Amino acid sequence: MADTLSNAIKQIIYMDGIAAFSSSKRFNALLGDFAPELVTERKIISRVVNDELLLSFGALMGRNDGHYELLRIKSRLEDEHGLSERWSLTIVTGFADAMGCEHSLGTEEKEERTPPPVNNVGYATEPLPVYTPGYRTTSASFIVDTVEVFATNGTFDGKLTDGGTYLRGETSNIGIKVNFPAVTARVYASLVWQVFSSDGTAFTEQITGSLWLEPGENYMTQSWGWSEKGNWPADVYTVMASINGSPAVSAEFEIIDGCYERLPTYLEGIRFFHSPRGIHPELNSRRYAASFDKRIACTIGFQMDFGAPGRGMYTVINYVIADEYNQIVANRAVPLWLNPENDTCWTGYGYVEPGYWDKGRYTCSVSIGGSNAVSGTFFIV
Repeated sequence: MADTLSNAIKQIIYMDGIAAFSSSKRFNALLGDFAPELVTERKIISRVVNDELLLSFGALMGRNDGHYELLRIKSRLEDEHGLSERWSLTIVTGFADAMGCEHSLGTEEKEERTPPPVNNVGYATEPLPVYTPGYRTTSASFIVDTVEVFATNGTFDGKLTDGGTYLRGETSNIGIKVNFPAVTARVYASLVWQVFSSDGTAFTEQITGSLWLEPGENYMTQSWGWSEKGNWPADVYTVMASINGSPAVSAEFEIIDGCYERLPTYLEGIRFFHSPRGIHPELNSRRYAASFDKRIACTIGFQMDFGAPGRGMYTVINYVIADEYNQIVANRAVPLWLNPENDTCWTGYGYVEPGYWDKGRYTCSVSIGGSNAVSGTFFIV
């Protein structure tokens, strides 16, 4: 029964993608179109699969790290809707199998299990291709350009910490973003990556995750780590990543001991400037402004001035940018090392190429290491 349901959902996903999970009413209508013989199953699904649960299922599409989330959904179907274990298992495994979400539901032994690290997305059985720096081949099914590393709390909701050095006491998960030329057709992509310690030994086993890429998409993201901070040993790590057997690319990141410190002085204000192609101009050549031309605006830099801390310290810039409708455009944390004499710092948000900003008013609120927050407004015209 789960196989029949799974095949029907696979057809829906293939035809409608994530839009199939937009509402329970829409999904049940699609299920009737693709599998009219599932009369009993559709009645059960119509009764228990609400919009909230569909969003939970949709969030798992293309992921291989959802076993414990599936268990949570299964328990809710039984506890809140009174389903028998047979029916809850049928529904959950049908969705999971259709979306390629690895699990062992229905096969677990009745014993306590130690949860794996959060977002451990499964292990590949094939070795990574040998890494040759700068090597590219058009015969590969994918040409991977670069891999970027960031720290994350296990989500990809924009709350990312960019940079190459992370504090052990502040880091739970490390994520990667693998960049490649935009695909021109719908492609099934399998990402394989692995983290190595500075001595060359494998810190993680090979991690893999697969999903369908739509035309125009040009990157994939995944993460690995723990639910709690502080578990990464201090070291310099190398990430190697490959998609569909392409030559692997690599990037380094470092975990150091410590936690972010609070800025001991007062933030005095915020100033905005343009950073063409994402490159911040030198201090003495910046032109500060409150409005920027949409036709040429790339990255909008913002500079904060404050009293020098008097000692070297690791801290973090937290910033939120909202548009004139109070919709969050960016919510990020950027690690920062301050020298004793530093009395200003800066970061920015935007695009490498111009033309992507929407016209309107934007508000940027910034704090440094838990200091007082300062806000400023800029316009894209």
